[in-house]
Amino acid sequence: MRRDKSAPAWATVKRFAGRATVAVVLALGSAGCVTQQAPPTVEDPRACEGTTVGLDVVSSRFGLHIPDDAADLRFQADVHPLYGEYSLTLGFRTTRPGLQEFLDFSSFPKLVKSDEGLKVTPEAPDCASWKPSDDLKYAPSPKAEEKVFHWVRGAEVDFADPEHPYIAVVAMDE
Repeated sequence: MRRDKSAPAWATVKRFAGRATVAVVLALGSAGCVTQQAPPTVEDPRACEGTTVGLDVVSSRFGLHIPDDAADLRFQADVHPLYGEYSLTLGFRTTRPGLQEFLDFSSFPKLVKSDEGLKVTPEAPDCASWKPSDDLKYAPSPKAEEKVFHWVRGAEVDFADPEHPYIAVVAMDE
């Protein structure tokens, strides 16, 4: 390759590297190494569109216990194709005993009145019909848990209907 004397040396190297990258991608693509595959879909009527991971997989991964009396459950979950990081957005309605069961078995220490200190903002999945009220409490992820598991999670509990609170959860790998 002949270097243009008016251009700096790094420009020639940069141009060569760009051409080499294009050549490698084209070669791999023609060899069948680079393919565009549609992500798998989850055959669960509670899953939102775009969900690629089953609820049992992500609830187990993030240490979440869904009570037996959970109703109106909707979720959205996926795994990053390159990095393998999981994420989950989950929402459901339960009873007061179901809420306590969820908090206890999911190891959320307590409900607090402020979302200050939460590392993630809990929200319901896009396909859920729930809209938050002003009567919210939050369950932050314990600090020690984040260091051990390398994920964060948080829950928001809506007490608009005190006997059937709505729980919105977000969890993701860090």
